[in-house]
Amino acid sequence: MVLEYKPEKTNQVTDSLSRKAELAAMKIEAVATIERIQSTLPDRIMEGLENDALAKTLMEQAREGTTQRFRIKEGFLITKGHRIF
Repeated sequence: MVLEYKPEKTNQVTDSLSRKAELAAMKIEAVATIERIQSTLPDRIMEGLENDALAKTLMEQAREGTTQRFRIKEGFLITKGHRIF
């Protein structure tokens, strides 16, 4: 039995083994993309809170304890249902 390498262009039926390196590279890229998205989301939320007049008012009320609908946790404005405002 002789194994002969055929480039993907000439090999009409490529199997999973011949694509193993390509898939590994794609997985690494996907993980890096997810990490970037997750790390920027909190920053974007904080930026929105800083630029929103209503959010500023609600945060001030939460700090002063004049509202029970909202609280501040780790810098975020949280509603009673544990949702970020």
